[in-house]
Amino acid sequence: MDSEQRKHALALIQQALPDLDWTLQAAKVKRLSRDFHWFSPVLKQRLEDKQADAVVRPRNEEELILLVKACVQHQLPLILRGGATGNYGQMVPLEGGMLVDMTGLNQICELGDGVVRAQAGIRLAEIEAVTRPAGWELRCMPSTYRLASLGGLYGGGFGGIGSINYGPLGAPGNVLSVKVMTMEAEPRILHIPARRRYCCTMPTVAMGSFLR
Repeated sequence: MDSEQRKHALALIQQALPDLDWTLQAAKVKRLSRDFHWFSPVLKQRLEDKQADAVVRPRNEEELILLVKACVQHQLPLILRGGATGNYGQMVPLEGGMLVDMTGLNQICELGDGVVRAQAGIRLAEIEAVTRPAGWELRCMPSTYRLASLGGLYGGGFGGIGSINYGPLGAPGNVLSVKVMTMEAEPRILHIPARRRYCCTMPTVAMGSFLR
């Protein structure tokens, strides 16, 4: 899909979903299309001209479903953005398209007995702010936890502070389950328990997790 085709697809999606939280200003789109890949001079050079055509910040699950369906229908590339604290360029849009800012999905859904269930866009520091007064803290979190999102940690993280005691993120007891949405014409919501480590070739959106 070339730039003109993407522009046409984007216009159709905007027309169909005008009430979504859109960011179209070129400077803001470019800024939001960046993570910390510039730590690497090699990646900085290779990714310098890569960016999305537009940014959308869904505020709830229903808006995310509508957005995924529209991008699939119009074959517009879609990539997710959490806290953008990674330094490998995983969230940089290589083929333009739609950048989905997940930080609008930032609610804690459940807290009790040392377990928290939260949406994918919440920052890890926001989880800590709620759990610590109750006497709990995350078992494992990256050094970038003040900005990093829960979905980003699950999708692109491995370990961090606490891993000496509790192992990496995938160790038993750290993530109890994950809720994901498939990226297809009719998106499906899947609840995956930890005993079935989620790994497939179909594009998905991590929407939330149970964590200790």
